[in-house]
Amino acid sequence: MWKPRLDVPLVLLVGALAFVRPAPVTACSTDSECDNGDTCSVPDQCQGGTCVLGGGGDTNTDLICDDEFVAGLDLRVTKLIIRTFPAAGPASASMHGAEDFIDLVPPGPFSSSGSIAIRVKDVLSGLPPPGDGADVTVPFGASDCVTSSGDMTCRLLSGQNRGSQAKFKRDPLAPEQVKYAFRLRGLDLTKPFFGPLRVILTDDTVIHRPGKATDCRLFPTGIKCREF
Repeated sequence: MWKPRLDVPLVLLVGALAFVRPAPVTACSTDSECDNGDTCSVPDQCQGGTCVLGGGGDTNTDLICDDEFVAGLDLRVTKLIIRTFPAAGPASASMHGAEDFIDLVPPGPFSSSGSIAIRVKDVLSGLPPPGDGADVTVPFGASDCVTSSGDMTCRLLSGQNRGSQAKFKRDPLAPEQVKYAFRLRGLDLTKPFFGPLRVILTDDTVIHRPGKATDCRLFPTGIKCREF
């Protein structure tokens, strides 16, 4: 039976429940100081010494900027695994996941015409000290994806994330139901990790589907999570 680890410092349990992240910066000198960590097609910018958050910011801390959040576009995460391979050197970690969603129209239909991106984030990536945990986004361009009979397969054949892929399959009896599995490779990640793990699937740059896996178990080189 899968069980979350309980022998962790209290600060991690607090972070896991609240997804605490730093207070937004208002005074700035560079764009990076304004980055609030949300997913958005509009970047956060420093303008005249003041932060201007793209997409209206993220006031409800759901990791999606307010202007691009659409209620009802949730993912159902059934499995999510992060593995590291310390002996293989940097950029050797990987992620595997399986999920499904209902393709609502509008804002869909789901397609690769404007690229697809998969983001996975754990709790520790937003807590001090910096450097551990996972917050990874891997994009697939329109040219990386092939569609056949309504199903879609995306693969990266070059670059650091070479070997990454995502496969999307529609239910032939209910085409609005889409199941997909992904494998992300060439990731530069450092343990430890801590759940829950959150996932955001983005297509057409502005359609974001969030999901979360809360039933997590740590193992020596990573973390395994699933949701029922």
